[in-house]
Amino acid sequence: MKTQLRKPARTKARYSEEYKQEALELWRASGRSAAKVAAELGIRPPLLYRWAHAERVPNASKRESKAKHTLEELEAENRRLRQENAKLLEQREVLKNLWASSPKCRPEVCPNPTDERSLQGGLVMRGALGLAQRLLRLEEATQQTRAARSREHSFT
Repeated sequence: MKTQLRKPARTKARYSEEYKQEALELWRASGRSAAKVAAELGIRPPLLYRWAHAERVPNASKRESKAKHTLEELEAENRRLRQENAKLLEQREVLKNLWASSPKCRPEVCPNPTDERSLQGGLVMRGALGLAQRLLRLEEATQQTRAARSREHSFT
């Protein structure tokens, strides 16, 4: 009958601040690689690098960046963003109205969002028209205007 042996559960080693400082001083003063110093101390080299990095970057800045905003600050920002949103919506409506009332906007050129027209090749335009479709309509309107003018000139 065989008995199964379990590996002992590893616990995370905890090192005191003094030990960390002494290890870093030894590494820096010796001029040797982190791997050699870590092997002497019985720790892994990435641990020395992690301690050195933690020493360079103070913990206070991490806490400040992760600090939660107070409820009042969030409500004030929410109010400001709602006001900005309302202002932008109003500006958009004004610009839409200016474009629609523009003298350059004629029925044969301005797109009709509910219009369905067949184009070359059996394509159908539906809904809001894109730039290419608007240009096609402008081209058609220009051709119709030229044809009408040529007919007027041929009668006179």
